[in-house]
Amino acid sequence: MTIAAFTAVLSICICAQDLIFDPSLLEPDPDGYYLAGFIKDEQFYDSCTQEFQGSHHFEAGTQQGFDYESCLIMPTCPPKDEPPVVSIGYIQMAKAWYLGTDTATFGSITSPPVSNLARLYLEVSPDVTPKSNRHVVTWIEYSLDDGATWEDVYAQYIIEEENKKGDTITFLPSQDFAFEAIATASQSSPVTLRVRTGIYPGEESQPQRVRVHKIEIWANYESGITSHILYDKPFDVINNLIIAREGTVTVYNILGKLIDTGKTVYVNEGIYIVKTADGNTHKVCVRPL
Repeated sequence: MTIAAFTAVLSICICAQDLIFDPSLLEPDPDGYYLAGFIKDEQFYDSCTQEFQGSHHFEAGTQQGFDYESCLIMPTCPPKDEPPVVSIGYIQMAKAWYLGTDTATFGSITSPPVSNLARLYLEVSPDVTPKSNRHVVTWIEYSLDDGATWEDVYAQYIIEEENKKGDTITFLPSQDFAFEAIATASQSSPVTLRVRTGIYPGEESQPQRVRVHKIEIWANYESGITSHILYDKPFDVINNLIIAREGTVTVYNILGKLIDTGKTVYVNEGIYIVKTADGNTHKVCVRPL
């Protein structure tokens, strides 16, 4: 197959679209619970056995462009109940303690700066069964100075009572007053978003952990790359993954050399030719976020 044959049917050039945090692709700490495990009552636990302690939530770092603190990475594990409503794999945020004081602690996941925020999609599940007197709360807050300080406004989501299969929620400015304030702020200045554990009013003595299975943010990146969406969406480009919407994709480099074929194909930074299941081909530029 020649380059000329490709160039005759190219459609549109797109770049990595939307900002996605996918815990199933995270690398866990080699000394953390998932890989190293721990011994409790003379029994060894690791991976998805879910017998972890508060002290295991020490993982911190930057992956996929997001920062995380006081977390526990479980990339292949489902929520507590089957069948799951959320994606497989999660990063669990530690409980929130002593909020509003100098000794406050909590687990968090922080995005890079974005502007013109349109919506935020979140998949979460609880570490314990939510009850009428035990709420599992997720907060979304924002910063105007890249995380140096945080504004006193946050959107909140409470996992539904008795639900251990997980919940999905899409925050839209038109449906949530607090998120509308965050989106409005992003129109005039870049904002950094932070998803973290919070405390339900009156339940300060029993904070809960939250498992985040996915975060998707629709916004413009302050790296200078603006999200673009292919007109008919035959495939997605998420970070370095080209993902077929239907069937498979076949990916070639710009010289016509086959890279791979599959439902999902990993590529490095560069320009590629993508052939979709309908026989059409598309030129795609992939750049880091």
